[in-house]
Amino acid sequence: MHHCPSPTHHHHHYHHHTNSTPSTALMASIAAASTSTHREKECEEPSCTIRCSCCGMLRYLLVVLGLLGCCLDYMLRFNISVTIVSMVNTTHTQDVNTTSYKCPAAINASSAAQKTTGGGEYDWTDREQGLVLGVFFWGYLVTKTIGGRIAELVGPHLTVTVSISLCGVLTLLTPTVADLSPYALAALRLLLGVLQGPIFPALYCIISRWAPAGEVATMIAATYSGMGIGALLSLGFSAMVVQAVGWRWIFWGGGIVTLVWVPFWVIYVKDSPAQHPGISRRELSLLSENHNEPRKRVPWSRIFASRHVYLFALMEFIGVWAQGILITEGPTFLTTQLGLHLDVAGMVGLVLTGCAFVMSLVYGWLSDLIKRREWLRTVNIRRLMQGIGLTVTTVGTVGILLAPCDAPLVSASLVMMSMAIPVSVATYTLGPMDIAPNYAGTMSGIYGVGNIAGFLSPMFVSYFISKENGWTIIYLTNMGLYATGSLLYIIGVSASEAEWNLYEEIPGDNHSTPEKKRLNGKAM
Repeated sequence: MHHCPSPTHHHHHYHHHTNSTPSTALMASIAAASTSTHREKECEEPSCTIRCSCCGMLRYLLVVLGLLGCCLDYMLRFNISVTIVSMVNTTHTQDVNTTSYKCPAAINASSAAQKTTGGGEYDWTDREQGLVLGVFFWGYLVTKTIGGRIAELVGPHLTVTVSISLCGVLTLLTPTVADLSPYALAALRLLLGVLQGPIFPALYCIISRWAPAGEVATMIAATYSGMGIGALLSLGFSAMVVQAVGWRWIFWGGGIVTLVWVPFWVIYVKDSPAQHPGISRRELSLLSENHNEPRKRVPWSRIFASRHVYLFALMEFIGVWAQGILITEGPTFLTTQLGLHLDVAGMVGLVLTGCAFVMSLVYGWLSDLIKRREWLRTVNIRRLMQGIGLTVTTVGTVGILLAPCDAPLVSASLVMMSMAIPVSVATYTLGPMDIAPNYAGTMSGIYGVGNIAGFLSPMFVSYFISKENGWTIIYLTNMGLYATGSLLYIIGVSASEAEWNLYEEIPGDNHSTPEKKRLNGKAM
């Protein structure tokens, strides 16, 4: 069997460039256009062990596997949100007294229908259920903040492998642990959050090394779109699995699928293009311009002195808050406020997450298209995308407030608002690659502190849901936060590379000569 030439032997001999198309949106057309003759021309030994490497598509294989990894991450994260309804006798959403502000359809709903949602085997209190649902984010917040640096030190490939593998094992153990007590399950969910924290910073770190300049937004968007698919599967199809084979198979099935995915990630993905034994000369040449490499020393003082760290953290907080209000609390709003049947609310949830998935691809593709055509500067592309998100959120919120009991209008407004959530893949998510690509993993982890909204937003909802006009306050607050953060981002964002991105240590004189030359060139 023949192998593609080792990248180390040809790295410096091929410098021709090609114009790349957006990774996922045009992947099919690239594959169709690549004939066997063209493949042999690009790879002198056509019998490569990884066939797609011969047509320069290994980075797209990374995107596909990363997308599936994100999907599994969100499936394991949110499967408990729906499954707990079948696990316990009553759920925390049953005890909410909002009759004074319910729509007529909800007020007229029969009490018998309200009681059919929780007939499980565990007699857990509302507080115990809330602990099981919310404790995940306590652990997730801590390790996501440091997860980027962990990935840079031990390698993003290994970080993702270990984290997702252990998450799969814990998910398989979930039904057994749930039999012990709610507090044992809460401890498992806390550990699950700790293990999932580094996954997204590690994915971000590895994509920063594999993405050409004209495909960054598309590759990030395509990879992170797996979040929408995972949420879609968890929130939309869990009920069907429960009815068919029981709630335990939600966890057993998720754990098995996760462990099946791991070997493919281990075999076909490497930390950088130069480390991949099957990469083609053409693709290596294309990616050789990407000099993003993790540094041993981090200029912490410069990073925390940069306004962008706090700006990105604010935007992360707002994005997670909006996601919690729309996706996590959306079914509760539709059933308890509008009086929709659980099945109908589930269908709205499917449409909501499906639209978010599609729009994440659209935002990434559009951002890269504008960049390649040079219609706008990078910083103005970021501003434009955030402006679109602000407009969509405002229109959707107004729709809810104008007719709070019009189920079709409210459902459409929620779907519209969900289309603003994935705009982050073309705005602050790309910020670390714009500002300091050598520390992209570290910065993406630091702004992950915004995930504190993951357990603050449910607390906020649980407080106001029992108040008169509570849902109006909830959605107005969501719009106010989004508008404030968006305006601050549009005003304060920059896409210029920070000077400290070129330093190994600050202050100090141990920098490499090429770095000094680049610094001197910038200063002139």
